[in-house]
Amino acid sequence: MKKVLLTLALLAVTLLVLANIPCPPCQQANEVTVSIPLEMPRGQAWQLLQDFSLAHNYVPGLEKTEIVSTQKNGIGAHREVHNVDGSFIEETIIEWDQGYGFVIRLHKGEQVMPPMKLAQFRYQLDDEADNRSRMTLTMSIKMPMGYVGLKLHQWFIQSIIRDNLVAVAAGIKLYYESGQAVVEVEREGMKEQVEIYGIDG
Repeated sequence: MKKVLLTLALLAVTLLVLANIPCPPCQQANEVTVSIPLEMPRGQAWQLLQDFSLAHNYVPGLEKTEIVSTQKNGIGAHREVHNVDGSFIEETIIEWDQGYGFVIRLHKGEQVMPPMKLAQFRYQLDDEADNRSRMTLTMSIKMPMGYVGLKLHQWFIQSIIRDNLVAVAAGIKLYYESGQAVVEVEREGMKEQVEIYGIDG
């Protein structure tokens, strides 16, 4: 038992030291980005994207989306996205680019979604040839604990974010092009069309 306690104490000291190592990269947001082509013009895709109440139709694990602000979209619009397990996350629009996309911050009350120091999500639409468009999704986070948080992101968290973004992008394509809430088996088949950026080691 003493050996276990000593090991835990040494581990705690090591983590404390690492967390306080000067770490300039730790001051920057870590980003993971994915994109997927849409078989529709940007304007048509925008009509769906700007509807802030639709996320549960394409995000895996969501049961409902509830707009809790009087404002339905644009800067300041605020929604709760409810998971099937009963938990929920709050999302508020902090940037709005009419016709092209917006940025939301993820939070619980006034606090950033734990355990992050910063958690933001960007939806971006761009024109492509032949009357098509492209949806790009970017998750930006800052972890606590300096160097330790950076390594946790690189070793574990970014792969979780990547997999979630791929699933969301595949779901967006399916929902936007069919108008039907996503069936999970179809989502799996669509994931191969998603391009991934921003993964580091």
